Amino acid sequence: MRIKKVKFISIILIVALLIGAMPMQAFATEKHDKVITGKFSFASAPDGEIVTDTYNYCDNYFDYDSSVYSSRLAAMSMALALSTMEDKGDSQVKAVYKGIGFKDVKTEDMTVTPTANTVGTAIAHKKINGREVVSVVIRGANYGKEWCNNLIVGSKGDAKGFAAAADKVDSRIKAYIKEKKLKNVKIWMTGYSRGGSIADLVGVKINKNPGSYSTTTKDLYVYVY
Repeated sequence: MRIKKVKFISIILIVALLIGAMPMQAFATEKHDKVITGKFSFASAPDGEIVTDTYNYCDNYFDYDSSVYSSRLAAMSMALALSTMEDKGDSQVKAVYKGIGFKDVKTEDMTVTPTANTVGTAIAHKKINGREVVSVVIRGANYGKEWCNNLIVGSKGDAKGFAAAADKVDSRIKAYIKEKKLKNVKIWMTGYSRGGSIADLVGVKINKNPGSYSTTTKDLYVYVY
């Protein structure tokens, strides 16, 4: 009987140790923050069918170190990325930002006819627990002639077409933070397809010199698709 008790206690200890070793985000709840649920529409590529979907957002997605993967933030990031997929417009991404409490939305190249030199972006911010969360989303579909830059490779370094767009987005983020006089920043960035590739390159830039963005490497949340 004693042996059985020892085995049972050992199993409990092993399970406890395993739980303790897991990332806290896996067991995070949203009870202490309000979960915001909303709807948005986007034009699916390539047929352009208008699709309506639902998003779920909570401020505590940013309570954890960005090195810890969050399936909830990943899902919300995908919804935000899809909301940019309008045919020459920015109403949906603005509506999503408004719905989740982000303000001062600034969009660029979203309402003009896309060219080889444009890159559609939206940037907004929200103060959460004393920190400024700056959200950046890069359009990844329904972008017309922007697509041709996917084929411009160049002879060295990162693919030239993506790198040039990443430089533009990088400059926009720095200008936004400076214009809004934001300090103690967390950056949340996402993108789909071409937008994801660009976001990835911008993330590398920020990660190399986070101080230029008033942030740190542990406060850089980049989810790309």
